[in-house]
Amino acid sequence: MNTNFTVYKRNFGHWDICSEEGRLFRIRGTPGDFVAMDERNKPYPVTKGFKTVATCMAFICDELMFEEIVKENSVSGNNKPIVH
Repeated sequence: MNTNFTVYKRNFGHWDICSEEGRLFRIRGTPGDFVAMDERNKPYPVTKGFKTVATCMAFICDELMFEEIVKENSVSGNNKPIVH
């Protein structure tokens, strides 16, 4: 389970989102044409296109934070959806 993640900017248009277990996502591209690649389900990353790094990060944060909520909710035995 990934409880923390860190964002690294390697160079222009090249970002990595990592945890202690390794790289979770990578962002590649140029302004107006960025791709977020989900590397949690290797060997084939799932990709999504976005206009900005900020929208890539919003997607990635939503993916990682939602996953944690679902795991914590299922561990408690509560099957009701969590809505905030």
